[in-house]
Amino acid sequence: MKWSLGMEIGCNGLGWWAYGIDKKGDIVASLDGGVRLFPDGREPSSPGHIGDSKALIRRRARRARRNRERRKLRIRALVRNIMSASM
Repeated sequence: MKWSLGMEIGCNGLGWWAYGIDKKGDIVASLDGGVRLFPDGREPSSPGHIGDSKALIRRRARRARRNRERRKLRIRALVRNIMSASM
């Protein structure tokens, strides 16, 4: 008996099922199957609430760095404009 494998890939898991097939391609037996669930990438939180993403700390730090750099660039551009206008 030949067999075939069916898979379903989702956001937080992977499902699979193996089944036997005859010469015509019809399903004749269910061999095995299962599912593997993956953690959703969130920190645990209090019951009834969804936790924060693990990337939240990195994202906040990156946003602060970018804002700081953009503010420096704005100040430099302002000083350049003032200096060129005064000459």
